[in-house]
Amino acid sequence: MRGILIAALAATAVLAACSNESQTGPMKADGIKAAFEGATWNSSSGASSSYRADGTLTSKSANGETNEGTWRLDGDRYCQTVPVGGSENCFTLEMQEDGTIRVSNGSILTKAG
Repeated sequence: MRGILIAALAATAVLAACSNESQTGPMKADGIKAAFEGATWNSSSGASSSYRADGTLTSKSANGETNEGTWRLDGDRYCQTVPVGGSENCFTLEMQEDGTIRVSNGSILTKAG
């Protein structure tokens, strides 16, 4: 359950990072959206998440468990809900110099592929 959440967060952060590769620091809504839509991100936890433009996501935990969920933006924060746990969690994202994304929960996201 936690791995899927981390994977989803990681994927979101990585997508944001790719759209803002020339900029470091806190990510804004437009950069997060550009980074996540249609992309897959890997989390430092070993999980991964794929984000669709319609606000849905598929997360795969490090142990191979797959879950469907949703993602959205709340201002400049990334929010996601997955069936495991059931509640929405929101995070701020920060682009790193190496193109990875640091999530406010401590996870690091790297774009897949």
